[in-house]
Amino acid sequence: MLWARSRERAEAYRVDGFEIHIANSRAEVAEQCRLIVTATSSRRWLLGASDIRPCTHITAMGADGAGKQELAPELYSLAAIRAVDSRTQCAQFGDSSYAVKKGLIKTEDLIELGDILNGKGSGRQNDSQITIADLTGVAIQDIQVANLALTALGIRMGRG
Repeated sequence: MLWARSRERAEAYRVDGFEIHIANSRAEVAEQCRLIVTATSSRRWLLGASDIRPCTHITAMGADGAGKQELAPELYSLAAIRAVDSRTQCAQFGDSSYAVKKGLIKTEDLIELGDILNGKGSGRQNDSQITIADLTGVAIQDIQVANLALTALGIRMGRG
């Protein structure tokens, strides 16, 4: 399911071999989906606390700089897990920063993805939890993901 501010933009994402339902509203996406990825350059939040149902995971990756916002700060109060790529960076920029600045959560309430993967922090404990991953972009992580993708394709990255 896909929603975009313009129906024309949404239609542009249609790809042969994939069934894509174009949602009529953000509310329809929040009602129907339990995995939501936001990838916009919005300056105002798009999803609010009252929109999101239990069992939902949101990965927010569009609000990667000052002034950008995709999620209402109050949504962070509902989330059991608030995973981030960088605690310091996400407390300053992106969606997490709005919740921190409003005092709804503390910087310490953000858990880095690396800590979850290394067993230093826990991820989702049950399917009823609301969870958020706020990704503002960390270059070394992006490079490693690209390296893994290229390796999977049989391509080695050169050193130079």
